[in-house]
Amino acid sequence: MPEIAKWDKGVFENLLTDEAFNSITPDQWELYLNKVSSLGRLESVGELRLENTSSFTSFSGDTQSTAVYTVPMNFTTGQAHAKLVLIHTDELGVKIQHIKFLSDHLMQ
Repeated sequence: MPEIAKWDKGVFENLLTDEAFNSITPDQWELYLNKVSSLGRLESVGELRLENTSSFTSFSGDTQSTAVYTVPMNFTTGQAHAKLVLIHTDELGVKIQHIKFLSDHLMQ
């Protein structure tokens, strides 16, 4: 989370699956990063809470596991949570499939 909270598009590109990263346009990335960066500087990260897990194996034998976590954080603007959907495959290792920041500050 400290790397993500640098609000650098390159960090997101390295951590997200290609599908997730490329699902929005460069202009949408700019809008997204401008909005979430308004949370300010990350001050602390709380304990991850596992929400859900699943796993499946295809007929070809490829296995994909998914885990959903909620991460409490404190920023200079106040409290926030991140909802992370992580996937693991033998080919990719662990990558972020989806990330959503939840904060009263972002609702303004």
